[in-house]
Amino acid sequence: FPSHDRFAGIFQLTQAGAQRLFTKAKPRSIIDIATLTSIYRPGPLAANVDKLYIDAKNNPDKIFYAYTKSLQFWVNRLTLLRSVKNYVLTASFGGRLDYLIDAYKLRYAKVVFPRSEAKQLKLPIDHDDSHAALPKSRNKSFALLLHGVQPKGSKAGKALVELNGDG
Repeated sequence: FPSHDRFAGIFQLTQAGAQRLFTKAKPRSIIDIATLTSIYRPGPLAANVDKLYIDAKNNPDKIFYAYTKSLQFWVNRLTLLRSVKNYVLTASFGGRLDYLIDAYKLRYAKVVFPRSEAKQLKLPIDHDDSHAALPKSRNKSFALLLHGVQPKGSKAGKALVELNGDG
């Protein structure tokens, strides 16, 4: 691949920022080049996808994982995201674009309460992020128990009180 001083005239690599990205990422294949070209766009750059991609690619012994409701962003970059084996993405079920989960066979996490809801849906419950983080589980959906801060008096808030009392 061209060194930093030999980018002149290469389509998509005329800007200094694109040249820096390619120099840091050290592409080795046409897939790498296509991936980097798709990253060098305003949306992915604003979301720091360039930094995440380079970190994951340069640290293959570390697992990078995230949950997202930005399903359209994910769907538009399926090849890119699947090309980095230690970057695992999970769709957060419960948004207006959930139809994309089925359409593109994305794995998802669904927040459930009570525990029996997960059993009814035939989803294992992830208690420690092992389902979320392990690349071998990248195609397996799972449930998360209701967690976090919920509005006082809301149905979710009452369920969380009940769950926490449940042990």
